[in-house]
This record gives sequence, C-alpha cells and structure tokens, in this order.
Amino acid sequence: MANHALNPVLAELRERIGRLEGSVQRSRQALPFDVAEVDRALPGGGLAFGALHEVAGGGGGTVDGAAAALFSAGVAARTSGRVLWCMTRPDLFFPAISQAGLHPDRVVFCESDREEEVLSAMEEGLSFGGLSCVVGELVRLSMTASRRLHLAAEKTGSMGIVLRRWRRQNEASDYGQPTASTTRWRISTLPSERLPVAGVGRARWLAELMRVKAGDSTGGFGPYLVTADELPAGAKGLRLVTRLNGEILQDANTDDLLFSVAQLVSPLSVSMTLEPGDVIVTGTPAGVGFARKPQIFMKPGDRCEIEIEGVGRLSNPVIAPGE
Repeated sequence: MANHALNPVLAELRERIGRLEGSVQRSRQALPFDVAEVDRALPGGGLAFGALHEVAGGGGGTVDGAAAALFSAGVAARTSGRVLWCMTRPDLFFPAISQAGLHPDRVVFCESDREEEVLSAMEEGLSFGGLSCVVGELVRLSMTASRRLHLAAEKTGSMGIVLRRWRRQNEASDYGQPTASTTRWRISTLPSERLPVAGVGRARWLAELMRVKAGDSTGGFGPYLVTADELPAGAKGLRLVTRLNGEILQDANTDDLLFSVAQLVSPLSVSMTLEPGDVIVTGTPAGVGFARKPQIFMKPGDRCEIEIEGVGRLSNPVIAPGE
C-alpha cells in the first residue's frame, strides 16, 4: 500500500483544498525580489504575503502607468496560484502583461464601471483564500478601504496589490495620503539600454520604494525603559510633546486617552500573551502634519523629538535613503 504521508501529489492536493477552504496559511511569508539592495529594505526580505501593497506610475502619463502595471504583473506572476485582476477600464493589453511572466490562463478578470465595486471584488477575492494574488486598479484609496483590504489579505495569506491609475494629473496628489498598505511603490520609465541591434533597446525602470511598514530605521522606542513604580498610577497626567526642528506640533496628555492603560491591557491579555517589553500602540494625538493646512512633511535634515513627561526624550534625525 502506498504511504500517503510521503506522497507529494496527495500533500499538494490537500494544501490546494485547504487554500480553497481558506484554512491553510501560506508557508512562504515573503516574496523576495532577489535584489539585495531591495530585499534588505523589506521586513522579511521580500514583499509580504498576507498584506496590501500599492503601486503607481511616476507620473500621470500612460507610459509610466503601463510600467506600473507591468511591475504589478511581474510580482503576481511570481506567486503560485490563481490571480484576480479587478479593473474599471477595459484597456489592459494582456500580450504585453504576459511578457512579465503572467500567463492569461492563471488570471480571472473582473470588470466594473464603479470603483466601489472594484473594492468590493478585491475584498471578496482576498477573503476567499484560494487566490495567490489580487490586483485592483483604483484612482483613490481611503484609509478605511485600505484597512479592510489589508485585514482580508492578512486573514488568508493572499497578496493584495492596488494599482493606482490616474485619469487626470491632479489625482496623483492623492498618492501622498496615508493608507494601511504595507508598501508603496512608484515606478517610472527610464531611457532604454542600448543593444547591438539598431533600433532595439532593453526597457529600464526606476522603482522607488516610497514607504514600508516596520522597515529599517522606523518604529524607534526609548531612550529609556521606565518601571510602573516611577510613574503615577495608570500613567495618568503625563504630558506628551512632539517637536519638529524645535517647533511643537503635538501637545497632549495621557489623560486624553479614550481608554485607560488597564482597559487596554485587560482585553488583550485574554486573547494573547503579553510579555515584559511588549508595546501597545494606541495611535497619535492631534496635530499630525498631513492633516494640517498647509500640510507638513518631514524631509532630510529635519530633527524629530518625542518627549513623555517622566519617561524621557527621544530625538531622531531625518536622513535621505542610503545615507
């Protein structure tokens, strides 16, 4: 009798059934680019599964938009399984997309004339669990919508890609607004690399990783750890201040928390094990730069300081990538 436990065909079949039922998480947590400089900047050494990613062209033109679509297709092609591609415009030229390695037999297309329905289709696809990647073409992406997509991807382990496409140049400014996406990419075309054959060149892109959650140099804590006995009960009445180049942008108090420390710790302790040194991130006070008019964003050369009364002051310089 054949040993079913060692039969790779049966093992693969069980895994495929499990994915269709949504009961199996993908064992591969990240998809590496196999480019050391890029993979080093990504937590886990690659593009995360079970997460949402954003891709857009470097400009509002068709050429950069096509480059962004090819980039997305290339990522989807390197996942294993079916791909759902949701769109509002029937202008995707798939013979070109297939050059990125994404075979049309792997792709299920979903077309609608409303972006709300594209968001709905993406969420259904990511929640299904039987797809390796879900791509959706959108102009705008709100924090709420991106959070729903990210949670759906996180639940099943599928990868979500929002391909931002602009109909007008002024719509590109929306790309600077905050979302729940894990990474945000900007893809631009560059002059082709010349080849020995006259009139033929090798396509080149400029791929910019504009932001990444939990990447290197982010999420700094400190500079000190303070025990509870050194603070007021429940850390009440502590002033919180954020300064940018010496100017106070946020000024709040722990009394402003919607829920007390005890109210935060208690329900979390029921569902998970909290260890000494664990951090519960509760949000940020009013005064963030993107919500101001005019907006304020940090730039290389700035210095950001965060101070908590009784704990200390954390001061970090803002530097350009690669410095």
